[in-house]
Amino acid sequence: MSDNQTVNLTAGELESLEKKKLPELKILAKMIGVKRVTGVKKQELIDNIREVSSSKPKGITVKLRPKSERPPIPKEVIPTKAKEEKKAKAVKKTRKKAEPEKVDIKDIQEENGSNSSQKNDELATYGGESHIVSYKKKEEPKENKKPRHNNNRNNNKKKQEHDLLPESDAETLEERIKELEPELGQYLFNEGTLEILPDGYGFLRSVNYNYKASPDDIYVSPSQIKRFRLKSGDCVIGIIRPPKVGERYFALLRVEGVNGRIPRDMDNRQEFDDMLPIHPDERYVMEYDPSNYSTRFIDLFAPIGKGQRGLIVAQPKTGKTTLLRGIANAVATNHPNAKILILLIDERPEEVTEMERTVKGAEVVASTFDEKPENHIDLAEITFQKAKRLVESGHDVILLLDSITRLARAYNVKASNRGRTMSGGVDSEALK
Repeated sequence: MSDNQTVNLTAGELESLEKKKLPELKILAKMIGVKRVTGVKKQELIDNIREVSSSKPKGITVKLRPKSERPPIPKEVIPTKAKEEKKAKAVKKTRKKAEPEKVDIKDIQEENGSNSSQKNDELATYGGESHIVSYKKKEEPKENKKPRHNNNRNNNKKKQEHDLLPESDAETLEERIKELEPELGQYLFNEGTLEILPDGYGFLRSVNYNYKASPDDIYVSPSQIKRFRLKSGDCVIGIIRPPKVGERYFALLRVEGVNGRIPRDMDNRQEFDDMLPIHPDERYVMEYDPSNYSTRFIDLFAPIGKGQRGLIVAQPKTGKTTLLRGIANAVATNHPNAKILILLIDERPEEVTEMERTVKGAEVVASTFDEKPENHIDLAEITFQKAKRLVESGHDVILLLDSITRLARAYNVKASNRGRTMSGGVDSEALK
């Protein structure tokens, strides 16, 4: 071929310009005579070629170099530094998304294969193993382990508290309290009557507040209730601690006694409903004061036996409450081991104070006339439960109620109306 070749640009070739690449179009534009070739977009360059070719006659020829002398078509070459910058940006993005956790490079090689040539090339580009820090997302099981660690820490704190408490091997509760009380330090002894709530935990209610909710309540955990098989009405004594920051109640740390017995002696206690009722074979001696004839007459005409029920029926203002007070004093004097519970329902506050002052060795609880019938019933129920728990523990219990008429009236007021009323205005479902 000769050095100068001519090519005619036909209409078909002009239409096929869009299929050609930009370097080919630049070479063709220079041969045709387009003045501006560099820095022009492809479509603009095609338009310039068509303008120049349309302005020339149809038979125009273009000188072309032989293929061997034509300059090679330049290829877009991206420098290695740019590639490395792109890779580094990609790695930075992944590092931002993932939570950082340092992992040894040897562990990564064992997981993905140490013979991978591709991985070796990547390590070489980053500067060797010494400069590599890979990142992984934290797995979910590690997040789930955190609360377990906190629970273990709380359990360790509880164990430390129990380890600080003094120990005693005394056989009776009184001896155990005498040994432990001087060594308690920041802790102290306290007791109360247990009331278990529907949620499973309970509180030790104070007799000073008539078993109602008060600031002196002591929290009892469900685990302690299950461990010692405690029931509502149990009289629990134990070591407590004052409330911490954010807590409202005292907390029971360790149970030392239940109903006057050591906890290990309560394992085989029998249910009250499973006990066998029998006729009384022992009696309470009512005579205690030579000047008090009322209790002496009770011994003569209506002796009171253990396990017996009695009812005082008389006109108003005839001294029923005075007679009950005499019975309580007689039992406290002649039978000091017996537990005396006095329940006053719908009485005047001054009568409650008089009962507390004149009867010694008795537990007096009251719900006065200014309280709701629901309070009367709740107090009566927990007192009945306490009497049952004491009997289950082997104690002799005397429960004196004043008055049963007002308690029946409270049950009648609270009972739902079934449409049937008995004589005296008592609902048929009130006294069940």
